[in-house]
Amino acid sequence: MASVSILVADDIMAQSKKARKRSDDLRSIATHFARLLKADLHFLYVEDIPERLRKGDKIKSLDQRNPQMTAKLRAELEALNPGSELHLDRGNPILKALEWEIKLNPDLIVLGTRGHKGLSKFFLGSVAEELLRRSRRPVLVLGPHYSSAEFPANPRAGLRILLLSDLTSASSRAEAYTRKLAQKTKARVTLMHSVGDPIMRLRQIYAQSRIPMYSLEKEVQEIKDFARIQMKKKMERFKEDGLTVQAKLIEHDRDLADDIQDELTEGYDLVVMGTHAHNRLLTVFLGSTSRKTCLLSSVPVIILPSSS
Repeated sequence: MASVSILVADDIMAQSKKARKRSDDLRSIATHFARLLKADLHFLYVEDIPERLRKGDKIKSLDQRNPQMTAKLRAELEALNPGSELHLDRGNPILKALEWEIKLNPDLIVLGTRGHKGLSKFFLGSVAEELLRRSRRPVLVLGPHYSSAEFPANPRAGLRILLLSDLTSASSRAEAYTRKLAQKTKARVTLMHSVGDPIMRLRQIYAQSRIPMYSLEKEVQEIKDFARIQMKKKMERFKEDGLTVQAKLIEHDRDLADDIQDELTEGYDLVVMGTHAHNRLLTVFLGSTSRKTCLLSSVPVIILPSSS
């Protein structure tokens, strides 16, 4: 058994054309990462059956109800990646996924999301959103706008990773994870940071407080200078590990998620970003930038909580 493992959480009962395509994409991405990282691959399918129906075997397990279906699935997964393990479970998909996370302690969790439109367009879906809030492991999200073109886009050139950092401790795990992943896969990394959001908020504070504008410009310049210094230090850390890295500092006032989408047109294969840790009892949302990036990204996005 490999020392590295990947857990893929998917919906075995999904029958729509879009859902089947998403499952195929999830399997393809997970298999590619398993080969890159020489990892064991685990596929988890949870039937969302209410507890009252599970008691007393009112509804038998999928293995018992449809052994042909599960045998076919096992054969498909074995063909994709020899040695892959299939785990069938029943209950609340969120709780069961978290239970299997504890049981397997995977190095990466892979899941998909369809997202929602209208007033809820920035909502990932209850299972995906909740797992991203509560998981302590890196989670790779395949959003509704993922392009199913070959992954990576240029296999001979290796992965191109866009690493988003807010230059605080919230991004430390994402930075360390990216360095490790880049070393294993010989990936090229772009370290991206935006000072636009803090500057925009600072301008609003100054406008409301009627503070002289000349002092605002001094503060703005200090923010930019600090960011440049920190970016340089972080780039040096990557170069010490023999990695190919470049920096991109965004200075204009704009929604960071929009800047990310523009940057992705440059041909990246993967986005890596961190989120601020929250007290689990008080966590009510995933950061808006993380959520929007997952929903709009044409490439997989790996999210890491700021602390384990």
